[in-house]
Amino acid sequence: MKKIELEIVNLFPYQLYFHLILKEKYGTRRLPILIGGFEGRVISWTIEGIQMDRPLTHDLMVSILDAFDIVVKEAVITKIENSIFYAELVLEKGGAIIKVDSRASDAIAIALKTNAPIYAYEEVMKQAAIEITVIEKEHKKEKSLEDIPLNELEEMLQKAIEEENYEYASLIRDEIRRRKNMNS
Repeated sequence: MKKIELEIVNLFPYQLYFHLILKEKYGTRRLPILIGGFEGRVISWTIEGIQMDRPLTHDLMVSILDAFDIVVKEAVITKIENSIFYAELVLEKGGAIIKVDSRASDAIAIALKTNAPIYAYEEVMKQAAIEITVIEKEHKKEKSLEDIPLNELEEMLQKAIEEENYEYASLIRDEIRRRKNMNS
């Protein structure tokens, strides 16, 4: 099955969850995934290089893998059913390949902590990815985010999230943050 390499583009909180946006490394599609709050924070802290005083669950897993000379080769998002993403970690021990079933968020967190690549099967991308050119066309219809009052931006952000237009939501969120940082 064909695998598509992905990179994290954005991660932002929404209520008790996080929206994780992955993009094709060599393409124009984006894969939005809703993940749990704990996993979202772990991924965020890993991206930002924040170390905890004591190991968290994903750190413990990586330490166990290291102790047994097991290498994380890659994380692969293997399927989506009923809006739930499934994944596996591909591990190597002494030349033998081991595939371990995982939640997508856990596989991504462990891949980040071990600098392993993240992939999705093409079938997953066909089912759940968003073509970025469609989003860009929608943006051209809108006036510049810089010209929109803050209260309208906050309403637009809520609407974009409700419509699951996460890429656009992240742009709006970034503009809101930029303005709030300027005022503080």
